[in-house]
Amino acid sequence: MEKIYIVKYAGHKIHKKADIFKSESELLKCISGSSGLEILEYELKSTQTSDNYLASMERDKQLKTILGDLSQDEVEIAEFIDKFKEVAPDGVKIRKWNRTTGVYHITEKEIMLNKIKAYSLTKKDLAKFLVKQKRYFMTLCDDIDWYVAILKIHNFRDHVYDQNTWDRTLKRYIKVDNATDIIKKNFKLAKVKLKSK
Repeated sequence: MEKIYIVKYAGHKIHKKADIFKSESELLKCISGSSGLEILEYELKSTQTSDNYLASMERDKQLKTILGDLSQDEVEIAEFIDKFKEVAPDGVKIRKWNRTTGVYHITEKEIMLNKIKAYSLTKKDLAKFLVKQKRYFMTLCDDIDWYVAILKIHNFRDHVYDQNTWDRTLKRYIKVDNATDIIKKNFKLAKVKLKSK
């Protein structure tokens, strides 16, 4: 098995101040017997491509779904992803390049779905992503069930998604609400529906 060695310096977090060695001989050249440094030794568990890793994660989720072993957070994340697949338009096809496969085309929906899946390991991470992309998700669809799916991940106070706009007369930033009446109404109804559950 391949190993790596991390030398952790006293008083520092591992990601702040540490050296990584790929062989024991490199490690021995760096340390001395009386240095008192902490050495972390890691063994390689497996190697695989990123595509295979993501596919195995997807299979594990599907298996957990079939067996009914999903936590409440995982169920809500799965419902959100399913609802996104249902309501999101495909959008424009974008030409991309991959070193191994060459040129390929991907839709805007697939790009956003990949981002959602990347952040969907925990509900907290997905909620942070939704907050950053609030404008996109709030204007994607005005269906009540869509807003319920969003609110299960992160309980937004309101539907306002626009950034602050500079008001010349007041000489300060103000929030401008450009949402349609349907978005406002359905967002409120979704909040009520979620509370009643």
